[in-house]
Amino acid sequence: MARRRSFGTIRKRGRNYYARWQQDGRWREEKVGPTWDHADRFLSGKQREITKHEILGLRPVEETRFDDFLARYAETFRGAKNERTIAHEETFLRRQVLPAFTGRRLHEIHRADVERFLVKRTEARGIGVATRNRTLSILSALFRKAERLGLCRENPCRGIPRTKEELREPPFLDLDAQEKLAAAAPAFLRGAVVVALDTGLRLGELLRLEWRDVDLDRGVLVIRTSKNKKPRTVPYTGRGREAIEALKAERDRAGPRVPDLVFRDLAKTDTRGETDFTREARLAWEATRRAAGFPELRWHDLRHVYAVTAARAGVALGDLRSLLGHSSLVMVLRYAGHCPENSGTLARDKIEAFLRARAEDARRRAE
Repeated sequence: MARRRSFGTIRKRGRNYYARWQQDGRWREEKVGPTWDHADRFLSGKQREITKHEILGLRPVEETRFDDFLARYAETFRGAKNERTIAHEETFLRRQVLPAFTGRRLHEIHRADVERFLVKRTEARGIGVATRNRTLSILSALFRKAERLGLCRENPCRGIPRTKEELREPPFLDLDAQEKLAAAAPAFLRGAVVVALDTGLRLGELLRLEWRDVDLDRGVLVIRTSKNKKPRTVPYTGRGREAIEALKAERDRAGPRVPDLVFRDLAKTDTRGETDFTREARLAWEATRRAAGFPELRWHDLRHVYAVTAARAGVALGDLRSLLGHSSLVMVLRYAGHCPENSGTLARDKIEAFLRARAEDARRRAE
C-alpha cells in the first residue's frame, strides 16, 4: 500500500521502496532503496529541487540517466557523425566512461565530476595528453547534445581547459628515401606504399578503394567514401600508374571478387565496421619501416610526406586541401612553410599571363 506524504507517495514492491511524484504535469516513479527513509529523503530532495527551479525560473529537464542516453548514442548522433566514428566513440564511452557515471542522471553530473574523472583516469591509467583531450572532446559533444535536447541545463565539460599537446612533427622523406621505403616492402605491400606516397590517401580510403574507382584513362582515383563524407578525385603520377597497372595485371589473372578491392589481400573489417590492415599486412609494414631505417614512421605519415612533397612542388594550399579531402583550410596551413620561397613570384607571373591573355582576346575581338 502506498504511503502518502505532502509531496509524492512511497510504495514498497518486493525488497525495494519506490518514490512517485508529479513534475511538469506528469507522474514519475523511481526505485530508490531498501528502506522507507531512503525514499522519504529522496522525495524531500526532489521537492526542494523543483521548488528552487520554480523560484529561479529554470527550465525543467528530463530525468535521463547517463546509461540510457548512451544506449541511444548511435540514434542520437546519426547523420551528425560518420557511422564508423559513432561506433568507435560508443565503444570507448561504454568501456572507459560509463563505469564512472553509471546510474547518474545527466543533469546531476557537474563540472567537478568530470574533472575528478579526468584526474582519476590520468593518474590510474597513465593516459597521455592527447587521450585526455580526446576523452574530454567526446564527453563534451555528448553533453552538448543532451543540453540541446533538454536533458541537462548546461554542458559540464564547458570551461574545462584542454591540456596543451606537444605537436609531433611528421618525418619527411625525400624521393630517395621514398624509393628506399618502397623497395624494402614485400611485393604484396609495395603497391600500397607507392600509391599512399603518390596520392596521400588515408588508410581506410586506400583499403576501401575498388577497381571501379580507378580511372586509368584520366589518371585519377575516385574516393567515394571519405572522412568528411564528400567524394573527391585524386590524380596519381607515373610511379603511381606503374604500381596500379601491376596490381591490375595481377587482379586480371586472379579474376574479380566481390567487393572488387584494389588491395584485397591487405584489408579486413573489424567489429566496428572499420577497415584496417590484416595482421599479416600490419606486421609486414612494421618490418618494412625498420628495414628502410625509419622505425618511428607511421602509416599515416605517408600522407604527410605526400602533402609536403606537393607543397614543395608548388601546389597551392587550396588545391592541396581538396586533394587531401580536408573540409577546412586550417588543416593544411601546417604545410605553408614548405611552399617554395618564390611562390609570390610564381603567383605574379600567373596573374600577368592571365591579364595578357585577356588583353589579347579583347584586341582580337576589336579587330
